[in-house]
Amino acid sequence: MLSFLPALLLSTPLHAQDCDSDLTTMTLNVGNGVAANGIDMYKLPDEEQLRVIASAIAQQEPAIVTLQEVMSTAQCEDGQEGNLEAAQETCEASASDAYDQCAPPWWQIFESKRRQECQDSYEADLAECQAISQAYPPEHTCYDYQDRLEVVQRLLGPDYTIVCSPLMGYDCVAVHNDVGTIPGCPQGSYCGAGSFDEWSSQGWGSSAVPLEGCDVNIGVFAVLAEICGQEVQVANLHPQAPNPMTTGAGLDLGKSCRDEAITQLFQETCVAWEDGQPYSTGVHDCDACEAGESCQPAILDPDYQHLVQGDFNFDPNLSNDEHPWVVNVHDDPDWSWHTSDIDPTVTFTSIPGVSLPGLFTFDNVYSDFIDTAECQTHDGDLLADCGAFESSAMDHRAVSCALDWNGDGATERAQPLSSPDCPDDSSPNDGTVSDQALSEQNEDLSTDRITELVNHLLETIDEALNDQCSFSH
Repeated sequence: MLSFLPALLLSTPLHAQDCDSDLTTMTLNVGNGVAANGIDMYKLPDEEQLRVIASAIAQQEPAIVTLQEVMSTAQCEDGQEGNLEAAQETCEASASDAYDQCAPPWWQIFESKRRQECQDSYEADLAECQAISQAYPPEHTCYDYQDRLEVVQRLLGPDYTIVCSPLMGYDCVAVHNDVGTIPGCPQGSYCGAGSFDEWSSQGWGSSAVPLEGCDVNIGVFAVLAEICGQEVQVANLHPQAPNPMTTGAGLDLGKSCRDEAITQLFQETCVAWEDGQPYSTGVHDCDACEAGESCQPAILDPDYQHLVQGDFNFDPNLSNDEHPWVVNVHDDPDWSWHTSDIDPTVTFTSIPGVSLPGLFTFDNVYSDFIDTAECQTHDGDLLADCGAFESSAMDHRAVSCALDWNGDGATERAQPLSSPDCPDDSSPNDGTVSDQALSEQNEDLSTDRITELVNHLLETIDEALNDQCSFSH
């Protein structure tokens, strides 16, 4: 009879957040422009900065989080291979130069012994080059990545169910365990990455696929979450960025990639496959799909409610009337642009260093079922340059919103975050739960915790029985 108890205990929140009140949502692009180790440009490479960001998120205790530019195990593995190859090439080139400087020229026929010594030294150097193992430094978030939890888990802790995008898993959606679940992903777990096929087969949600020639690590996807008894698609919108080499010339080579991904949110798409990778054909009428192509439904299912947020890589203020986002959202009265009414006297530029109020607001929150929300950018916080790598702070300011989830028309703006202090080497983890603590919380329950949960379960059963008895009378 008690065989079901451990699973039931773990799925029953002890201190459930009050779903009758506002729910806080956050969106954070945690990347930066550091090119440390050559593989993490615009990602989060710095362990100390991770701790600062984690501490700030913990202050808000958001019910829903979307993250962009997160470092992932897949990227750590990819970078490790790339670093190893580059290090070997550099080593071999250095060994070759050393041999050229060592070996006497060919016409010095009496230098055969010296030439052989140089050859032996060169071959020994090549053997060392082959044995190189380029490891990440301890201050890097990929350090010892094979034996650690995903970076996004270390950012959020064990109280979130997390789904990240296909392939490299750069972009993520997380739901706090106290308010909801993501069907198909065990509560409190990390799910995501892998191929598009693997990802879509899990039932977490649906992802856009790229046009051929566009970035395959597309950050436009939605997961179906059950939040406070409502089925809601939470979408992370992070399409391909504009190309800075072309926008200045009045062009934007990323525009077609970005517009295509946004269109897939609202329209069905013909999909072709090449070497296991899906590509959009750009055709959005499945009756027109050719032989061998599949039809992908619109990502945002009209049968559900929708919350869309993230780093849009375009500014809705500056988008023309034919922009696919404007056509499908701004022209639909059901949609609310929650981040449009932030006080323009505040620097509401999500990109630091851009001082035009109301412009370049790339980080946004929209929904088609919440009428009232109080949003803010966290101007100046989450930007502390604490890490070992130069300019390791976030590229974007975080955005948080208090959502009027129950529809009573009243919201209270989320509290401003305090400016984080940079931790020193002796300081605690500053809000980041250690890998060991996470593992213990995920795998182990103390006797006191089990007793507490059992008592809570018995109270719940007793209330249910009382309700049933009252109904039968």
